[in-house]
Amino acid sequence: MACNQYQFRIELSNNLCFNLPRVKPDGILLCNTGSPSAPTAQAVRRYLAQFLMDPHIIDLPRWKRWLLVHGIILRTRVRRSLSHYQSIWTPEGSPLIVISHRQQDALRSKLGIPVEWGFRYGEPSIEDGLQKLIRQNCRSIKIFPLFPQYSWATTQTIWDELDRVLSKIPHPPQVERVQPFWNHPAYLEAWIGSIRKGLPAETDHLIFSFHGLPETAIRRADHSNGSCLSRRDCCLHAAGEHLAHCYRAQCLRMAHSAAEKLGLSPERFSVSYQSRLGHNAWLTPSTQETISTLARNGVKRLSITAPSFVTDCLETLYEIKIHLRETFLGHGGRELIYIPCLNEQTSWMSRVLED
Repeated sequence: MACNQYQFRIELSNNLCFNLPRVKPDGILLCNTGSPSAPTAQAVRRYLAQFLMDPHIIDLPRWKRWLLVHGIILRTRVRRSLSHYQSIWTPEGSPLIVISHRQQDALRSKLGIPVEWGFRYGEPSIEDGLQKLIRQNCRSIKIFPLFPQYSWATTQTIWDELDRVLSKIPHPPQVERVQPFWNHPAYLEAWIGSIRKGLPAETDHLIFSFHGLPETAIRRADHSNGSCLSRRDCCLHAAGEHLAHCYRAQCLRMAHSAAEKLGLSPERFSVSYQSRLGHNAWLTPSTQETISTLARNGVKRLSITAPSFVTDCLETLYEIKIHLRETFLGHGGRELIYIPCLNEQTSWMSRVLED
């Protein structure tokens, strides 16, 4: 029984499905990855431990994951990560947290209902945010993960954590989950508009730098009967459930759609993936390799947009604006322009929430 935009579906344990009229929410829970609470070794260690022990991030049996995280990664990574966070920290605090509060205030003012935050890692947690809404007598809540594309490591880990939290509440509220909005007209209009505004006329090349994922995470979400990543063009043919769960296909379609609307010929833009962790096979090409190659091939003025993020964070403010800029300049480039995330531009959010 299909559900249209005016209905939502409740699935019971016996697999019965009922279509009910959509209920207007009386509360919104925004969700994002999160951030350390302070630029200190203790706070960064606590944040990384929670993040890396999530099986959606490191797909290993728990005991192996614990040994890897606590025995190796946290012994070597905390100091480096701390210096990265310190380089982007502001007098107001973590950029992601500061911008998130501004998004919250703007939505609360526009919608006239309670809006809270729930971060998957760090504070306030998803459970904290949900309980705040319940204490404000919200019984119909929309859960809105601010990740344009679906992935096991972002959207799915939020859904699984939400299920865990709801199972603990004796009389849980009615929740509706906002699905990935990579192809929502309001989001695309805002995102492409921000690129058009931030893209200098003299730019030689534009990179759409998506957050990287291991190939195992792509295959875990596969709805194509095993053909995922089996050939280079498999994502071009994704449709239905496959497209709804294929991160790479959504990334490619976003980038090519934006390039077309921006009037960019194929030789003037690239799609790449950043933030690799570990030694397993990840989506390619990497942004670092792409930048190095472009610089060596004579590109002097390069622009980058990060379409996996709605809010600027460590991966954009440090990895792109600092680290990748150094890489580009070190290989002969002259100027790297980072086009910021939508951040406080929230008008598109209310339109997505209405659908």
